[in-house]
Amino acid sequence: MTITRVLRAYPVFAASHTFILCIVDRPDGRELVKMENSLRNCRICGKVYLHLNGPQICTGCRDDLDEIYFRARDEIRNTPPGERLDSLKLSERLDVDHVYIRILAEEGLFEQEETSSEYTTSRRDLADQFASELRKIEQRGAPEDSNPGRMFIGERRERKNI
Repeated sequence: MTITRVLRAYPVFAASHTFILCIVDRPDGRELVKMENSLRNCRICGKVYLHLNGPQICTGCRDDLDEIYFRARDEIRNTPPGERLDSLKLSERLDVDHVYIRILAEEGLFEQEETSSEYTTSRRDLADQFASELRKIEQRGAPEDSNPGRMFIGERRERKNI
């Protein structure tokens, strides 16, 4: 079910449960959809909102979270290599509630930062190995009768004869 956007939302409070009737825009037209279990409380501010996907936070807190993510990413990148930084220290440095940092960590946004240094190290190792192999080939020297254009001429002749 692809929903382009929610045009109107009407909460319905029944005795047993709560659901929302939404008029949604789809690629093939508008439709009335019943969305159950979509009213949630924001983890940060506690406000009731319409939950579609992602972490359980309202749109206002999501905007704040996006801004905090960029600040936190810059702070982590500017941290000296030997210094360890946990969520409480990071939230103190950024002067934000530690819940924001915890949600960012739960979403896996900081794990990529740790593996990126390992990734660049392995790329450097591979580049060094490649460079040493090239040096070995250059030291051996190329045969005098080598011609790059005639590399597979023997194989072509064999295919024609078959």
